[in-house]
Amino acid sequence: MAEGVSRLIRSWNRFFANFNLNEFAYCIEKNLKIIKSFRKRNIESLSERDNEIIRDLFNQFLDALKRESDKARSPVSVAKALNPLCPDFFPIWDSSIAIEYDCFYAVFSAVMYIKFCYKMKLFAGRIKSCVPKLDDRSILKRIDEYNYSRYSRHWI
Repeated sequence: MAEGVSRLIRSWNRFFANFNLNEFAYCIEKNLKIIKSFRKRNIESLSERDNEIIRDLFNQFLDALKRESDKARSPVSVAKALNPLCPDFFPIWDSSIAIEYDCFYAVFSAVMYIKFCYKMKLFAGRIKSCVPKLDDRSILKRIDEYNYSRYSRHWI
């Protein structure tokens, strides 16, 4: 699992891709029960009782994914690691997307990520009835594609 997610992070966020794979694998293993519980859920089930769990999980991933050369941490890498593990629950972000949703993570990145999750929950609820069902992409995946196209790449 860690190796697969590591490859994604290395392609999506190469500047922060030089982390210790063993530390990351241990972090996943240590949190596997929590990850499995979120994997069964979608963003629409997010509630306040999840806040502390998400904050702790986010901070553990933040530490496990720190760059080996200078110990710099990347909130982008955390989201990009959590999403493949729980694709219908944890949204992906980058700095461009976070800024657009007033969730920039320069400080308090876990708190900002939780705030971003709630905004994605609201977004999902608003568009759910407008999305055709004949597709294999979840609501969260469609939102991610929109955010990336609009705010990261400026294609739309």
